Order: sequence, then C-alpha cells, then structure tokens
Amino acid sequence: MNGTDLRKMLIDSTSKEINRNSKKRKNISIAYFTAIQIISRECRYGRTHNTRELRQITGFSKQRLNYCLVNMCEDGILKRLDKGLYRITESGKRIYDQYERLYGKQLVRIENMHVSYPITGDLGPINIKSNWKRAGLRNSKVWIGKLKDHTVRLIKTHYGFEFQVYVTKVLGTSPNEAYFYARNEADSIALEVEARGVQIGNGWVSSEPEIAIPSPIASALLMTSGASQIRTDKGIINRSKGRCADWEPRSLQQAQKMADMPDAIDRILEKLDALFDLLSNKNTTANNSDGHAN
Repeated sequence: MNGTDLRKMLIDSTSKEINRNSKKRKNISIAYFTAIQIISRECRYGRTHNTRELRQITGFSKQRLNYCLVNMCEDGILKRLDKGLYRITESGKRIYDQYERLYGKQLVRIENMHVSYPITGDLGPINIKSNWKRAGLRNSKVWIGKLKDHTVRLIKTHYGFEFQVYVTKVLGTSPNEAYFYARNEADSIALEVEARGVQIGNGWVSSEPEIAIPSPIASALLMTSGASQIRTDKGIINRSKGRCADWEPRSLQQAQKMADMPDAIDRILEKLDALFDLLSNKNTTANNSDGHAN
C-alpha cells in the first residue's frame, strides 16, 4: 500500500467516525485531516493543552488553529474544558488509534527516552513529602511523580537535584524527526515546571531511547532465518506487536544511517551506472580506433 492509498483509507475512516452520530454528512479535506493528526497526537494519552501550547506544537497561525479547534469540537474529536483547555474525546481516540495502527507501522518509533534537567535554584513549590513517592528503599535518592500524564523523577546528586522527564512513545517520519518530537515533548514538561517557579537549566538525554525503524530488509532477514528476533553488536532486528519488522539500533547516529540506507544504495547504483557507461564509451572509442588503424 503506497502513501496515497493509505491516506485515503485513513481519511475515509475518519469521515465514518465523525459522521457516525451526525445527521449531516461531512467530507474531510486533506488539510483538516492533517490538523486532526497533529492535534490528536498531542492530546491522545490524556494530555490537555491550551491554545498557546497547541500553536507552539503545531506551528499553525492563530486563525487556522482556532478554525481547526472549533471544527474538531463540533465533530466530537475534542472537548473544550474550562480555562481554554482542550481534551480528546473517546471518538477522537478511536480516530487517532486507527491512524496509529495503519500509518504508525511505517513510521520510526522512539520509546523510553529520559531527559534530565538540573535544578539551578531551590525546589520552590515542589514538595517531595506530599507530592512525590520515593523510589525503592528508604535511603533512595530518587522520587517519582506525575505531571501532565508524564512520569517525572527528582534525583538527588552530589551537585543538587535533577528533574527528569520520561517520554514513553513518539512517532516520526525519520529518526531525527522522532527524536526532535520526543525532546520537544520533554521540554514542554520542563517549561511547565519553570512556569510553577522552579529554576532549571538546559536538559540532556540521560538515557538513550529505543529506536525502531521499519525495514523490508529486516523483514526479509527474519523470514529467511525463521527467527522472531536477531541480535547483533550494532542492534536488534525485531518484529514487535502491532509493528512491521524493525531495525532497532543502539544510537541515533546508527538509526539515521539505517534510515538513509535505501537512498545510499540508490546513489551507489547511479554511480555504478555512470561508471559502466563511461567504460562502455571508452571501449567503443578504443575499438573504433583499432578499426581505423587496420
């Protein structure tokens, strides 16, 4: 199935869900469908957003975003809460889950990314005793909490406290794009902490995430070997639930190289074709020269 057929199938399924409880049939444009994808992705797992946050996430103009939000509320995809917050509905979840099941199989997936931020001042409004649960034994220096449906941690180090955000799963069209979305998600949680009066510094990825890249080569290797998983020192070839066969490299750099592999092979073939043409022309010229000499 190519990208055009897949998008048409997804638009049709979105239309059916929207029109299920509507007396007036509504056609979904590609632009509106794209907006539904982006906004639903941010709200799917219980997160609520205001219009300012959604503008930063989507990059939409104020006018376009308001148009999309009004339509998504009318179509039963979003619900507007108090103070300008929006939450996805059960209908919206079904739409996004269908999108993720079909389209997500062809996307790069990043899971279990930990991003840490140093707390440069005091803890301010963070109350460890009342709002956080100590992880492990009594002498553990790690506390776990929840913020906007994300697991967050406070870690006491020799230099003070670190605030850590746990990003569960993010999809993108390339490893770099998925990595960017995951970092952006973690940074949005860190900004929420800053807005509450806690001073934090620049974050860094403190635990390398799991990266899964769908690949027909990985599928062929699994089918040929008859194995469900192949492990190497560079990563894993795996077929997990709800996914096609994936390469799972150890680092972002290796992931990007694997994602670029088809293009790299095409460039090699183009150079080989050019070299073959050059050698053929030289042989033809040499043969012509020998013929004239005789």
